[in-house]
Amino acid sequence: MKAILKYNLPEDQENFHAASHATDLFLTLWDMDQLMRDYQKHHAFESPDDVIDTMREHLRDIMHERGVSLDMMS
Repeated sequence: MKAILKYNLPEDQENFHAASHATDLFLTLWDMDQLMRDYQKHHAFESPDDVIDTMREHLRDIMHERGVSLDMMS
């Protein structure tokens, strides 16, 4: 079976980016889930803000490594 996705560019640019980077976006979520699981088991934080700051930093790093960003959809 084959599937062909067609987009009218530039008006469908956001949908095109989402579809063409879906694997990278999914793997980013997977990596974050695994990272949070590891941190939950093996790390302690001083405050909730430390947790959030650390996870946001890791999220930005993983997204950068995979060539995706939240700006792609705005």
